[in-house]
Amino acid sequence: IGGRLRWALLVALSFCGERLLKHGYHRQAIRCLKRAVRIDPRLESAWYNLGVAYNATQEFVEAIEALTKAVELRPDDEEAWYTLAASYGGLQRYSEAKKASERAISINSRSAVGWYNLGLVCAEGGEFVEAISAFKRAVDIKDDYAEAWYNLGVAYSRIQDFAQAIDPYNQAIKARKDFAMAWNGLGVAYDRTGRFHEAVEAHRRAVELKPEYEDAWNDLGGAHQDAGEFNEALAAYRRVVELNPEHEGIWFNLGTLFERVGKPDEAVAAWERQVQMKPPIAEAWYNLGLAYEKAGRLDEAIEAQRQAIEARPEYAAAWDNLGIALQQAGKCDEAIAAHARAIKIKPDHAEAWNNLAIAYEKAGQAGEIGSTRLNSSH
Repeated sequence: IGGRLRWALLVALSFCGERLLKHGYHRQAIRCLKRAVRIDPRLESAWYNLGVAYNATQEFVEAIEALTKAVELRPDDEEAWYTLAASYGGLQRYSEAKKASERAISINSRSAVGWYNLGLVCAEGGEFVEAISAFKRAVDIKDDYAEAWYNLGVAYSRIQDFAQAIDPYNQAIKARKDFAMAWNGLGVAYDRTGRFHEAVEAHRRAVELKPEYEDAWNDLGGAHQDAGEFNEALAAYRRVVELNPEHEGIWFNLGTLFERVGKPDEAVAAWERQVQMKPPIAEAWYNLGLAYEKAGRLDEAIEAQRQAIEARPEYAAAWDNLGIALQQAGKCDEAIAAHARAIKIKPDHAEAWNNLAIAYEKAGQAGEIGSTRLNSSH
């Protein structure tokens, strides 16, 4: 191809790729941009846009390759470094994502977006204390940055510091009054700090703003339940079921509510529905086992506790209650082993020690409990 024709084709491909990318035609954009970089491998903007397009199609390996070319050609391209960080994050390669984000910040340390992106990368990698620090830098630079305030609240919540999470959520709402997720996060923080009625109001605001917000309806039900408002809790949980009967944890929550208001048959039905869902919730099997035991359905109680243990092998309470069900079924040797396992997991489990003594007595081995206590102390 002649020089002028080659240049015209390059400009056309690059321009078309960028326009296609802007309008969401990612596959078509990729085809154009790949042709562009074949013609001129030094065209940084085409490599960058190609990386963005690959990110959009979740082809992160290809995105990393393209964006690495972009930053090699233009090392001070802040946006390319951020986009490269997102690509690494898509592959859960968080340490490399963090380094790319830090490189972007070294180019412009007064970028609120930069600190925000670093906070996201740290949070995704489970480094919540570092995420908190980064989000704080973002809101110091831009005090009306709603998303940064919200994610600061989320990071505090992830380390169970719900009291500290309240102000960031409120700041996010101040910056953006229709921020349904911030209202819901605020409700959770209020609930976890015992401010149940304020939690209810925050969750209500979230579902007013976003009527099909399943998590907010579920959390509203939890707040009503914690406030002792059981009819309102049931109505909120039923709304979740209307929206999505496969919502994670909803049948567990309904079972807990029914158990609390003295409706054991409804509780069993709800937990039976929950344990059919994936991933398994150990507590659902555990509660179902307790309910079966109360109803005298010992074989089913034993199986439910075994399922709880399969979901969480170090579940001391499930081992102990497996032992109780086995005792009631007359299987004292198996019960002794189950109670002993509970104690091994949790040596200060007073109820398990008591139940182990009862099991030994039923098995005609009452003298064995002393040696068991002695052995556990070593």
